Amino acid sequence: MKKGWLISLCILATIMIAILTGIYIYKINHISEYQTKDNSKILAQTEVTDDCTEFADLYYAGKIDLEAINASVAEKTVSPNAKLIIETLYKTCGHTLKERKQVSESLVNLNEEQVKKEYPEYEIKSFSKDEIILYQEKDEFCNEHYLVKEKDGNIAIYQIDEQKNQSLKEETQINVNFLPDTDKEYLKNGIQVFGKENLNKILEDFE
Repeated sequence: MKKGWLISLCILATIMIAILTGIYIYKINHISEYQTKDNSKILAQTEVTDDCTEFADLYYAGKIDLEAINASVAEKTVSPNAKLIIETLYKTCGHTLKERKQVSESLVNLNEEQVKKEYPEYEIKSFSKDEIILYQEKDEFCNEHYLVKEKDGNIAIYQIDEQKNQSLKEETQINVNFLPDTDKEYLKNGIQVFGKENLNKILEDFE
């Protein structure tokens, strides 16, 4: 009799444990599902933004012009037909010499920062796709001081150094006999000229 009672008690305990275990598992699954749904709602309500999404919003709103941006980028790189101008201020005489030339292939398609690395000793005075102006200063006397005067009936060019010494640079084939008396007088005393461009202009006027 006692044996049957113990068996019934064990069966009842097993049933109770099974019921409690089922309830526990149900609650865990229910809470987990609720949290998952809740988190999904939070994620759905949270707007993820970064530089790309902001750029896209502005673009679709018509506030960004891609063609203008591309043109702006192109403006900041060196064109194959660009001119390079190098300005050098010589502090001793106070003159600024300008050298003009075509850009080298190594500069083509470079931006301002890259050009600066190619010419670290210069200041970039102006930069565009068609023209670059570099600038530097030197505590020196420039070598483009000239004196144009008559020598043996022709026009001669003398170079003047920092100590005012004259050295013959070139004898031209321009005869002074065919020039007006005023020009002959100027050439007799000597005409001081600075810069190769100015020198060439004066010689052209005498030809």
